[in-house]
Amino acid sequence: YTSTAVWANSKNKIVRHPGVGREPVLLSAAVAAFFIAIGKSVVIISSMQKYDVIVIGGGHAGVEAAAASARRGAKTLLMTMAQSDLGAMSCNPSIGGPGKSQMVAEMDALGGVMPMAADMAGIHFRLLNATHGAATQALRAQIDRTKYHDAIVKILNDYANLTVAFESVDDLNIETKSINGKYQGGAIIL
Repeated sequence: YTSTAVWANSKNKIVRHPGVGREPVLLSAAVAAFFIAIGKSVVIISSMQKYDVIVIGGGHAGVEAAAASARRGAKTLLMTMAQSDLGAMSCNPSIGGPGKSQMVAEMDALGGVMPMAADMAGIHFRLLNATHGAATQALRAQIDRTKYHDAIVKILNDYANLTVAFESVDDLNIETKSINGKYQGGAIIL
């Protein structure tokens, strides 16, 4: 053959297309290197999936970052170990309270995921310090963990340009902005 087209997939296998009308053949990277060494014309194409933004971690902050990116129109990948990690709550399943309720109100004004999910999964809502001045009052919601997780999953599924990958990050290359040799992003948020 006078030329050979070769491309690499994410499992580091090489496919050689020997010519028109012939089936592609799986080759190792070493065999592709041999073709190059003997002067064959070789083209290597990456099968890396490209995203504008990649967010690592599916807790509260990761979910909010991924949703905000997707709302702005960026093609976004959210990576977390398991679906059960999405929006995982701490040991105290409440949202709001002194200090935090102000932040939740601001997130609500900006279209955040946490306030929407809290509204969907709340089992008890209370105004704290109701007998004191307005400056000391705060809203707090007790949340059903299972319903909250289900609400987070439902909300994230509604974003057309948001993809969720359930896998660990084993290889993070900051220089090429690539993860696990499969994903590449314009920005990576840890």
